[in-house]
Amino acid sequence: MDTYFASPQRADPQELRRQIETVHSSTILNSLLKIVDGLLGVLNEHRQIIALNKNLLSMLGIDDTKAALGLRPGEAIECIHANEMPGGCGTSKFCSTCGAAIAIVTSLSHDHPVEKTCAISIKKNEENKDLYFRVRAQPLTIDG
Repeated sequence: MDTYFASPQRADPQELRRQIETVHSSTILNSLLKIVDGLLGVLNEHRQIIALNKNLLSMLGIDDTKAALGLRPGEAIECIHANEMPGGCGTSKFCSTCGAAIAIVTSLSHDHPVEKTCAISIKKNEENKDLYFRVRAQPLTIDG
């Protein structure tokens, strides 16, 4: 698969299911997902959502958590560039300047926290909107 920035690889469905179950069985992560006031998502090494808090779900306009699991952040937020390449979010020519993509990829590759500003255009309910926010990515290993 082609990419202009991040790896297009995703976890196979069985691995993704195992990762989701691992996060949901973690008492510490479940507590953090409940008490963090801001928007919080847990991604796997392929940048796929494996858990998120109610505030992030609400911001995304998603009623059922399962609808977001396995998606990448740009796909969940409906970034206008998320589906330009077969690999999805993180793989288009625009992704190399996306603060969210840069923060996530850099933190994963260097194993330290990274914070970036993200300006993103989304299309929600046939309406274009621009969003501006800070993204902080922090690597975390759970059960290997």
